Amino acid sequence: SLLRREPVFSNLAQLTYTAVRYKRRGMGFRKRLGVFSHKIRRPQYYKNPHAVNLHKKEKIKKYDAYKNEHLKELERESTRPFGRFTTKGNFIMNIDLVPHYNVPDLTDFKLKPYVAYVTPKIPDDIFVPKQTELPENIKNFKGLPAIPPFLRNFPSNLSLQSMKKIEYKDKEEKSTSLKIKNKREVEDKLVEVTLTPPNLEEKVIPKQPDSKPDQGNKEEHEHPPKVPERPSQEENKTGIEQVEDIFNESQHSGDENKASELLKKREDDIPEEILEKYKEEKSEAKIKKRTRKGVMKIKESKNLFV
Repeated sequence: SLLRREPVFSNLAQLTYTAVRYKRRGMGFRKRLGVFSHKIRRPQYYKNPHAVNLHKKEKIKKYDAYKNEHLKELERESTRPFGRFTTKGNFIMNIDLVPHYNVPDLTDFKLKPYVAYVTPKIPDDIFVPKQTELPENIKNFKGLPAIPPFLRNFPSNLSLQSMKKIEYKDKEEKSTSLKIKNKREVEDKLVEVTLTPPNLEEKVIPKQPDSKPDQGNKEEHEHPPKVPERPSQEENKTGIEQVEDIFNESQHSGDENKASELLKKREDDIPEEILEKYKEEKSEAKIKKRTRKGVMKIKESKNLFV
């Protein structure tokens, strides 16, 4: 047969169409699939992915208390996070996404507690709910009277004039504390307050004039002050650095003739101790150059004596 047989998993999409039912896969179903076993994904719940399966949850509760604690952790993580992850993997909370509530004090409130006064004010501390005081018109409110029978099935043709004729018994007990009759009564009570600053007994430091050089005394400020020279660090230098310093002094001297003479006599000028140290370090550098990694740990100087 010259025709080559098509491989089993030529298209990775065939993995989803294997003739193994989800319930009857059995132990070792990944072993039967072989190389592509990592492509099989576990079933995800549509609205809450990464959630724990219900039967798995019941099994874990029977199994162990430690696993049950881990289950609570999973439930906490699988709920909706009010925030986002950064590029580094840290979680940042969005305060705008968190639902905030102000829980009122219902101690002196006459009605049932399902009547709630909620405001959308965001407190400073998110996780500690802040208790607010109810206004007086709500605190003194005792509820409306029972609906009369002729208003239970409210007719659509009822006129506004018939609505105005209805009189309630609790008309006198309306709270008028928040109502202001005249604005002028309040405005007359306002008094202009002038705050005097405290007597600060502070010593006023006179501003010193800017010390600038006069134009007449130019010679004093032409040359900068002499900086004391640092002590010579030739003792700490290696032999290669000392040889390089002597080479640079000969190269950058004033006259070309002097430089050429110094270059000829540089071996005589360098003392024997420095030359011996230089040759030892040069040999060490060649040995370190032949290491397996091929990294020179000591930078070679210019080949002066080659």
